[in-house]
Amino acid sequence: MTSTYAVTLERGSDGSYLAWVDDLPGCTLRAGSREVVLQRLPGTILAFLAWAGVDEPNLPSITVTEEVESAVETEEDTELLVSSDRDPLTDDAWHRMQGWLGRSRAELLALLKRLSDEELDRPRAGSERTVGGEIEHVALVELMYAFWTFDRRSREGLAELLDWTRGCAAARLDRLASEQADVLTWADWGGAPRPEPWTPRKAVRRLVWHELLHLRAIENSPKDR
Repeated sequence: MTSTYAVTLERGSDGSYLAWVDDLPGCTLRAGSREVVLQRLPGTILAFLAWAGVDEPNLPSITVTEEVESAVETEEDTELLVSSDRDPLTDDAWHRMQGWLGRSRAELLALLKRLSDEELDRPRAGSERTVGGEIEHVALVELMYAFWTFDRRSREGLAELLDWTRGCAAARLDRLASEQADVLTWADWGGAPRPEPWTPRKAVRRLVWHELLHLRAIENSPKDR
């Protein structure tokens, strides 16, 4: 039997189309026209299922459930909230996606292991980032996507956010402290004239200083505005 997959189409301001397979979060296809997207999508779904370890003997069919206008212009630009995004994230759904994330991360780590230091410093084809910068981008965006799940317009959401960020930082520093680490690394700040030398002890010093700096600024800000 042929399986049917629900698809949302996102039309960008440049006329390109990005297809999202609602039943397979992360399975997408971008093309220059609606016709090309619909033509290529069954093969894309089949390839994604094979990568995910799902046996699908027949070419799947698709049904378009929603078409929306968006601001898609480049490879990473998309602002769409598809209908299925509003469904609750269940344990079963998260468990399945964790498996996919495990696969992609294993592939990325295996690739990283094969790369030389010289290759990490080379620009990635079609990008302004180096290969190493591209991998760093993946890590930072992973934290950013999780960051955006907090309701930062409420006191409760901000309290949850503070708890989460402290947990992330403490887990990293706990490990470094257990290793008595003194490794020298480099911090790249937007607009900074040069990379800033960094160590675990400096991170701790700056964490305390930075939090108190902003805490006192908030406390001393005028109440009536």
